Amino acid sequence: SIGHIILGVATDAGGNNSHLFKLLRSGKAIKSIGWLRDDEVSFKNPAIFEGPKVAMWHCTTHAAKAKRNAHMSSCQLGKRNFTSKDGVEFGWDNVTETYVRDQKRVSGGAPPETDLTLASVIPDSYNKMTVKHSKAPYTYKTLNEQFTNLGGALGCLKEMLQKGTFSESKKFRDVYKFRLETLRHTINKPNVDAKLKSAFANLEYSVAVDGI
Repeated sequence: SIGHIILGVATDAGGNNSHLFKLLRSGKAIKSIGWLRDDEVSFKNPAIFEGPKVAMWHCTTHAAKAKRNAHMSSCQLGKRNFTSKDGVEFGWDNVTETYVRDQKRVSGGAPPETDLTLASVIPDSYNKMTVKHSKAPYTYKTLNEQFTNLGGALGCLKEMLQKGTFSESKKFRDVYKFRLETLRHTINKPNVDAKLKSAFANLEYSVAVDGI
């Protein structure tokens, strides 16, 4: 009567909200892989007989923080143990190593090469809620430092360049894919240090999180 139509509902991904979404799907579980069907992400508005369905989705900001929190829990004293498809363990310790490496450069007078800060690497309860800190491990700047470090350590830095510069394209997805493929070809060679393999596995995960 007031001219408003509900087009979508967004919530965090807490258990009760996830259960609510399932109820709105008439109790059906999501079975699709990749793109979800319309009936898995929308429901009929019960207040009107005809009209657009109501879309439903979990808040992407909450999802980003949840992925960061899960990443943080995979460490020496953590509750999880992330393992890559190659069977290599990785986790937040790799992020900490990236931060320490960057701070050594800063202490020598060089500008930081990542967006990592102490608040993003060892966040307190307040900083855990800050979007800036949750994004820091997955920014282009932070990922670029890891690509450069691994490429140098594995001796394939030149092969990772597409156009002669490490800022060769704004199509980050294409750049990441090319660099990961180059690193993977080298990382699978015999006698590669286990720490480098772990750093590569962590970089693959971080690139995926950035893409999401």
